[in-house]
Amino acid sequence: MRRLSTSIFLVIVLAGFTDVSQKVYPVVLNKNFGPGEIINYGVSFGIFTVGHATTRVAKKIFTVNARPCYKIDGFGSTIGLIEWLSKVDDQWGAYVDTAAFVTHLSYRKIKEGRYRRDEIVTFDHENSKAEVKVKNKKTGVYDQINYYPV
Repeated sequence: MRRLSTSIFLVIVLAGFTDVSQKVYPVVLNKNFGPGEIINYGVSFGIFTVGHATTRVAKKIFTVNARPCYKIDGFGSTIGLIEWLSKVDDQWGAYVDTAAFVTHLSYRKIKEGRYRRDEIVTFDHENSKAEVKVKNKKTGVYDQINYYPV
């Protein structure tokens, strides 16, 4: 009886040392892309080519939240005569976990005509929250901060 209770006690104590991050960051196999990959797109409206876009995966692996991450950037812009009507020059980016394939940090810099938006989103997967910081157009400081459940 004493051995049984000692064994149960050890199992309970050792279970406390298991890695909780495995539940938050399950491993997902990625065979779709790798470091250094670049994809170029043409954007058309009917028969007219109105823009182009590029997706780039950085050659270097970055560390965000103590996790290895791909840095993925997307760029999109208008070309030709359509720029006279409405110029678009957008950039989106994300740091995506190499093992769990979840986003730890993302950003976007939007320039569409007169509209501008520059924001950074930091994800807290353990607490299921996202922090969104928006850059003030006049001061250039990320002063508008909001939190959202995810």
